[in-house]
Amino acid sequence: MLRLKSVLCRRAAAFLRKREGAVTVDWVVLTAAMVVMVTGVFITINEAVMTDAAGGISDNIEEAGTR
Repeated sequence: MLRLKSVLCRRAAAFLRKREGAVTVDWVVLTAAMVVMVTGVFITINEAVMTDAAGGISDNIEEAGTR
């Protein structure tokens, strides 16, 4: 178990010394931000579309019932 910890510590230290690790973190943060923004936009648009669609369907049902 101690050997595993020392291997992990060495690998973590090597990862932190390299610049590629920082670039990877940047890309992960950027990708996560994009996912959050797209999800927010999708939820907003979805609610508006569903409300309009439900109103239109309701109007059509009312009109069909009065004929």
